[in-house]
Amino acid sequence: MRVLLADDHALFRAGIASLLGAWGMDVVGQAADGIEAIELTRRLKPDLVLMDVGMSPCNGLEATRVIKSELPDVKVIIVTVSEDDHDLFEAVKSGAEGYLLKGMSEEELSSTLEKISAGEPALSSGLA
Repeated sequence: MRVLLADDHALFRAGIASLLGAWGMDVVGQAADGIEAIELTRRLKPDLVLMDVGMSPCNGLEATRVIKSELPDVKVIIVTVSEDDHDLFEAVKSGAEGYLLKGMSEEELSSTLEKISAGEPALSSGLA
């Protein structure tokens, strides 16, 4: 699976990239904000974008709307610290296939990525 990481925290991106690489996934790019995520998704056409919500100047929800309208086959999973119902509902309305909390375990992330590749939606257990 070809994955693009979009998060404004470089250390978080590096850690997830390392973990995904160890699982045999191909991290094709990393973006520090929503605008960069849109541009890289257009250019690299990943299978999956792991997208943070709280980025600026373009947040992850705005970027997800653009990506899903232009490239509907690209799956977008929101990965965030926000347990706000409004963010969750906006993510779903924006077309995201999942919404995960950054406090999840490695096992939960692995399981979720397997579900996504099988076409199932993904939601952190605490939010369900």
